Order: sequence, then C-alpha cells, then structure tokens
Amino acid sequence: KKLTLLLAQELQKRLQQAGFKAVLTRTTDTFLDLPDRPASARKQKADLLVSLHFNSADEKTVKGIETYCMTPAHASSTNARGEGAGTGAYDANRNDAQNVLLAWHVQRALVGNLDASDRGVRRGRLAVLKLATMPAILIEGGYLTNVDEEKNLLSEDYRQQMARAICDGIAAYKKAVEPK
Repeated sequence: KKLTLLLAQELQKRLQQAGFKAVLTRTTDTFLDLPDRPASARKQKADLLVSLHFNSADEKTVKGIETYCMTPAHASSTNARGEGAGTGAYDANRNDAQNVLLAWHVQRALVGNLDASDRGVRRGRLAVLKLATMPAILIEGGYLTNVDEEKNLLSEDYRQQMARAICDGIAAYKKAVEPK
C-alpha cells in the first residue's frame, strides 16, 4: 500500500504536468473500501478511474504486468475458467469499448517502456471496476513476491518510469477517443 501510494503520487504529478486534472482517492496511508473508490471518482466527476495495485503469488517465479478492465455482460472473466458467463450487466458495462481501449493503451505503454513481462489485458468483475460509471482500469504493476520485480518496484526510478508509461497510455487513449 505504501508503494502504490508513492506510484499514485508520481502518476498524479506526471498527469498534471501533461495537462490532466488528477485526483487521488487517498493521499495518506489509509485504507479506502473498494466500493468507495469508484464512488469517490463519481463524486469528483472523474472522466477515468485508474486503480493501482501490485500483485503477489504463491509461486515466486510469477511475474509481469497486467491491466484489468470490466468483463462484458454475460461473458466469463479472464480468470473465471469459463464460469460467470451468465452474469448480467453492471453500470460499468456501459463503457465496455472505452474500458478495453484504455486498458490496451496503458498496458501497451507499460510493457513498451518497462523491462517487464506482458501478462496482457484481462477482464474481471472486480469491485472497483464493476461499480465505476466512467471508463475504468485496474493495473497490477508487478509481483512483490518475485525477487526481481520487488527490487524494481522498490526503486524510485522504476516507479517514475512506470508513472510515465501510465501517463503515456492515458494520453494515447485520450488522443484515440477525442473527436477529430
């Protein structure tokens, strides 16, 4: 949680330098319940929601970056092993096309700018995503249980590169969706 806050603060700085208005759901070492995060974004009238996380796994060799977006209605999620195909729609499904486009641009920028394994764009009905009313993604920026990735994530320089890549992905998304 400390590393994600440091990354969020760096990302906010980079986004503001790029001309975006960026608001954090938390600015101190506090916990905000998952449903409260998209609620905070709605209250702020946010155009996008980007949720930052770092992963862990029992297997210490698992590594890589993955970006989640909301699973379309009646489809199974990436990690559901075919289950969940009968699940109905959520508010977030109104933004299916934008969700996946945002996830694709950010994942592409992260993998293209960092020496990290590409675990791809994934679909999930995660609380922070399914309750979002604006395009939303959840970034798993690497595995803290992998020795090499942990070393990178503890590095301020690496987190700065990651923030720059996320900012670049958001800018590419904005360019893709802006009217010509």
